[in-house]
Amino acid sequence: MKMKKQLLLIISLLLFQGLYSQNIENSIQEIRKHFKWINNQKLEKFSLENEEFTDDIASEGSGLDIYFKNDTTYKLVQSDITSTNVFTTEYYVYNDKLFFVFYKEEAFTRNPNTFEIDGSKVDFEERTYFDKDSIIRHLTKGESVVKNQQDFEQQFDALYKYAKFKVKHLAMIQKLEGVWVNKEDKNDNFEISGLKALRYNSEQVPTTYRMYFDGRYLWFHNTEDNEANDFKYELLELTKDKLEVQDRLNGEYKVYEKIN
Repeated sequence: MKMKKQLLLIISLLLFQGLYSQNIENSIQEIRKHFKWINNQKLEKFSLENEEFTDDIASEGSGLDIYFKNDTTYKLVQSDITSTNVFTTEYYVYNDKLFFVFYKEEAFTRNPNTFEIDGSKVDFEERTYFDKDSIIRHLTKGESVVKNQQDFEQQFDALYKYAKFKVKHLAMIQKLEGVWVNKEDKNDNFEISGLKALRYNSEQVPTTYRMYFDGRYLWFHNTEDNEANDFKYELLELTKDKLEVQDRLNGEYKVYEKIN
């Protein structure tokens, strides 16, 4: 009797393992189908640079390309460049869910005579498959120069917020671009370009901020000092040459006019 129970348990485990493996394979095939579909679409694209989307800027610069169609974001490509390497991360999205990440590291190659950069070679590749917010397959090839394993889900969540914001509020962002001056205090002025804002003090020395809009409030995050207070404004009116807001920290109403 005991042996019969053990045999039934082994058979059950084998059946479960077989069903689980089949479910994984079905999910992988679905992921590949979505991946192919996205890359076959004629998607619109816009780009963010450095402070517009991150505080962790690579030594030679960082960029984020956002691919979208009809207000829906399907793909994000982040590039971080140092003096020796290029790190590229591609995030694929379907129904607002991350389903696949392709990451690669390239090392610059140099001309042996001039020592100038003449190309690059791929040293490391990583593929991560997701289903229902869980990793179902993880593949690597080569050796990474990054010591700690990356949390792609956490990184994606931070980037996707800015991607969706820009796609959804593109017209408003374009209207906000330019130099704005407080009608009652000329020393209170700032310049917006993309998602980057430069706020000037009385000596006209700028501080760099990253802008975010959640549908009601405008946020300005200090990218130079993470301990500094962020600015939060309720957007009351926005036209091509007028911006009226209420400072949510002190309740003050401000009206700005665009000077270019």
